Amino acid sequence: MSSKVFHFLPDIDPLGGAQNLVVDLCCASPHDFSIVVLSSSKNSHLLNVLQRSNVKILRFSFFSFLNIFYQAIRRRCILHFHLSRPFYFSLLFPFCQKVYTEHHTQNKRRDIILLSLFDRIFVYPTFRKVICISSGCKKVFRTILANHRI
Repeated sequence: MSSKVFHFLPDIDPLGGAQNLVVDLCCASPHDFSIVVLSSSKNSHLLNVLQRSNVKILRFSFFSFLNIFYQAIRRRCILHFHLSRPFYFSLLFPFCQKVYTEHHTQNKRRDIILLSLFDRIFVYPTFRKVICISSGCKKVFRTILANHRI
């Protein structure tokens, strides 16, 4: 039995590259995926695509958090985070299997020294694996976190 994967996105903006990547992945795969959206508009082309493909979409709430947390612990689900808001949101799931996808070679978080330190010390180490979407992204990321699993 394969693990259920919850993908966390800040929104379902049809102009977002990460959003389109996750939607394409979920629609093309036979695996059990759910997409957790932290905030979204009610009308989005991507929402319609997901609904037609029978991919479960969860809008974040206190109850969805409890449900995901329970499933992640009980069923050993994988929680896959994308982009900045879900990156920090991942701290709410301390004992779960977590993966993060790095989509950018440069971001504003790395330019703020205290935030960059916080990320390196407290956030990145909580992920089982960090996935980089390109070799350029991987090269930049290795200079930031040389000892992390990439």
